[in-house]
Amino acid sequence: MTKQIPYTVCKMVPTTCVKRIPYTVCKPVTFTKTIQIPRCVEKCVPYTVTRCIPRCVCKQVPVTVCCPAPSCGAPCPTCSTPLN
Repeated sequence: MTKQIPYTVCKMVPTTCVKRIPYTVCKPVTFTKTIQIPRCVEKCVPYTVTRCIPRCVCKQVPVTVCCPAPSCGAPCPTCSTPLN
């Protein structure tokens, strides 16, 4: 007579587990930056100079002659000025 006894068998089964771990990676990054540098620049700027220069100006002005040239020594009949 045979007797049957139930039993449990353990066996190793390979499994894969995925575990996520946060981490930081440093990588080189190239960039261009524009900066303004103050500098002095010489410029030729035109300018106007006003000068006062003395000069002689001759003008002809009208002259009114009151009496004619003296001829007899008598006073002028127009303006009553004695002619000497």
